[in-house]
Formats: sequence, C-alpha cells, structure tokens
Amino acid sequence: RNIEGGLNLPIHPKSAHRFKTGDRVHFVDDIYGRWPPGKVRRLAEDGRIVVDVSMLGRIVPITVYPHQIEAM
Repeated sequence: RNIEGGLNLPIHPKSAHRFKTGDRVHFVDDIYGRWPPGKVRRLAEDGRIVVDVSMLGRIVPITVYPHQIEAM
C-alpha cells in the first residue's frame, strides 16, 4: 500500500534545492535506497532531477524528486 500511495502522489511544483549538475548523490527513498550512488546529469523544469547510476556496467538515467536524494 505504501508503494501504491507513493505512485499516486500529485506532482510537486518546482522546489528549491541545492543540487547542481555533476554533484555526487546517494538515494534515501525506500524504492531507490539500495541503488548505488550516482551523479546529477541534469535538472528538469518541473523540479525533478536526472541522476546517472552505474548498474551492471551501464549508465542508467533515473528521474527523482529532490527529497529522494542526498548530497555525498
């Protein structure tokens, strides 16, 4: 139920955060918490952040909200 509740949240308006492209971050959200750290690739206009994560030898872009990551 927690996963379903998280998926049905409304999109948050653009929020203030201190992330810049190239920053190293790690995930703090339950869904992404076990993923390895990554680098911020770009900042989307709607407040989301695209993070590049190396998984199984490939770079995977993951789009998250600022409250789901922390700077390293």
